Amino acid sequence: MGEGKYLEFKRKARHPEKILKEISAFANSEGGLLLVGVDDNLTIPGVESADEEEFIILDSIAKFLEPTIQVELQHFRLPDDNYVVAFNIPEGTQKPYLVKANEYVNEARAYIRLGDQSIQASKEMRELLKTQKKAKNLRFEFGNKERALMDWLTENKQITVSAFSEIAQIPKKMASRTLVLLTACQVLQIVPQDGMEEDLFVRK
Repeated sequence: MGEGKYLEFKRKARHPEKILKEISAFANSEGGLLLVGVDDNLTIPGVESADEEEFIILDSIAKFLEPTIQVELQHFRLPDDNYVVAFNIPEGTQKPYLVKANEYVNEARAYIRLGDQSIQASKEMRELLKTQKKAKNLRFEFGNKERALMDWLTENKQITVSAFSEIAQIPKKMASRTLVLLTACQVLQIVPQDGMEEDLFVRK
């Protein structure tokens, strides 16, 4: 069926920074399965050394994923004696999972799964991942800025941090915190935007 929200293919672990992006995304979302030795076109050439692919990925997780996460491994032998290596990545319990700065990126980044893509998590999404663990104990006051927000969403359906900041005449930092809190309390829903400067927020 091809790649999807819970499934990612990689031909080889030749570029571990790309593998870490997928692992971070699965851990920050609902988990998923990474198959090494499978091409995007659904052919299965496999890899010659399952142990080598396993070592590269586990070593990269230990060095560059923070916090680290335990993954389940399986090797599948093909008729030509090549292998497919399956990495089962669980949904993490210590979100957000960050890929540390390395030779390819100069700052730590978190990723989330959006359909069959792993995209960089916005600042608000990262805060939401932190906040969700304590969502049951969160409270908020419905004041002037919240009223301005709901009035806007009644007419316009969606909003960004910058737009909320301007509408409510509050600093962007406060606008960001408010939107994250309301999302954690399930008043709003965040809609990640791949390649856009800001995510969207909508009413649930």
